[in-house]
Amino acid sequence: MKKLIISLTSIIFMLLMILSPKISLFGASRGLLLWFNNVLPTLLPFMIATNVIIRLNVMGSISSFLNRHLKSAVNFPVCIVYIILTGLLCGFPMGAKVINDFYKNSDISFDEASWLISFCNLPSPMFIISYTAVNTLSCSRPAIIVISFYLSALIISILSYIIYFKKNAPKSINIKNKSDAMKEHRFSISSFESSLTDSYIAIAKIGGYMIIFSVMAAFLEQAYIINALSRCIFICLLEITTGISIIPSLSIHQMYKIMLALATLSIGGMSCAAQTMGVLSDTQIMLKKYMLWRLLHALFSMIICYIIYML
Repeated sequence: MKKLIISLTSIIFMLLMILSPKISLFGASRGLLLWFNNVLPTLLPFMIATNVIIRLNVMGSISSFLNRHLKSAVNFPVCIVYIILTGLLCGFPMGAKVINDFYKNSDISFDEASWLISFCNLPSPMFIISYTAVNTLSCSRPAIIVISFYLSALIISILSYIIYFKKNAPKSINIKNKSDAMKEHRFSISSFESSLTDSYIAIAKIGGYMIIFSVMAAFLEQAYIINALSRCIFICLLEITTGISIIPSLSIHQMYKIMLALATLSIGGMSCAAQTMGVLSDTQIMLKKYMLWRLLHALFSMIICYIIYML
């Protein structure tokens, strides 16, 4: 049944592109420009730097240094701090990419990866504040959006931590052979080129997903048989940037516009979900669980926003 639905969707999508080439070209161009102007220059340098850091075992060296000098005072893995900061600051799907890389290198366990992906793969603060709150929604109190979004992320991190670590301690990390580790952690041109190649593949995957979902969003924008609110919600669920850009045109109260924007930011749309799962290939994290956390994040964000707005 699933295979049949995917096949029919692909056929319909192809027919739409053949029958409406202008809309298809517009959507593909928008997705490509968004990737080239925003995602490529923002994420690619971080991806390359992260791959180099992992191959040189920089985080392991920092952890060893801190544990040696501070002894038992530091038990929290430095790589987890790096993942949290990267996931919160760099935007979709950089958090997922970093989680995948550290997990593949056996620096974090599956439980840790599952916990981190629940709250560490989010839009960047600049996208939330500048694009969404100020430029698009013209929000007079952008702090409402920031507080609602990040407070709900904190709640999600606590809930997921309880779920993943309540019964079982984090799984032990695989210890590699010392001689193999020394070879792997020594800098060389070949290791740097491998870092570049891995980053290029990941950023190309992201671009492909963005183009596909931008074309779908372009067709949805032309579906005038659907009322404006429903059409906007569908586009928000499909592609985050386009969806948020349509929200100000809705004839609803400003509070509900903010709540809809918060839900869109929290879920990220199917485009971001596809990008995320595309770079989580080595973690075995299921899309169903990932989207459940995103939906909970959206729910908490809207509830907190409503409470703050009513104060």
